[in-house]
Amino acid sequence: MLGTIMVISITLVLGGLLYAYSTGMFGNLTHQVDISPSVTLVVNPTSNSAYVDYSFANDGNIQVVLKSISVGNSTFTLGSNGLTLNPGQSVQGSLSLSGSYSAGSYYTVTISGDTSSGQPFSETLSVPATVE
Repeated sequence: MLGTIMVISITLVLGGLLYAYSTGMFGNLTHQVDISPSVTLVVNPTSNSAYVDYSFANDGNIQVVLKSISVGNSTFTLGSNGLTLNPGQSVQGSLSLSGSYSAGSYYTVTISGDTSSGQPFSETLSVPATVE
């Protein structure tokens, strides 16, 4: 009886040590893209102009390069090489839009980019247009 308990205890301890070793050794292989986007679409009906305020936070564990933002049928490039965000970093900005946008309507906004390992990713939001 005592021998069985010792064998089970030793097996559990060795299993725990093996688990801790393998997650430490292989944990960095599981890169996760987690971009937290905040996008506001603002229209001014008087001047017939619109703009997008954006804020992106990289809550993942891999560097990402944000390449473009698409609003409706218009696509905007974010810098010549994109915007690089390391894990934990954030960026905010504003883009002037051309075209006609109606307050109260919802528009599809897509953020596209690549990870530092070259894998493409995108986030799509449905954003209401608000009045300035």
